[in-house]
Amino acid sequence: MNLSDLQKYILKQVFIQGPQTPRSAFEAFYKKTDEESVKVITRSIERLILKGLLIGYGHKTAEKLFIERVSLTPKGRKLGKAIAKDQQRLPLKLKR
Repeated sequence: MNLSDLQKYILKQVFIQGPQTPRSAFEAFYKKTDEESVKVITRSIERLILKGLLIGYGHKTAEKLFIERVSLTPKGRKLGKAIAKDQQRLPLKLKR
């Protein structure tokens, strides 16, 4: 399954922070939080929900769905554990 860096970050943060994570925890992915980055985060959360990796909690109006916090499904928990377990690679240049 192909996931973007933001989606991997979201899964890792939900796995680390606990059962229900507020969406404000994902704004640290971007240095500046503006309207465009909030839209991108929302789109990524919605796509992870469609893939069956997250469960979204919030409220729904006639026009829009407001996701306030998310939690992992068993499939998402397995993938989040694999992402959190994987060590980050440093951008070091090796001499051969």
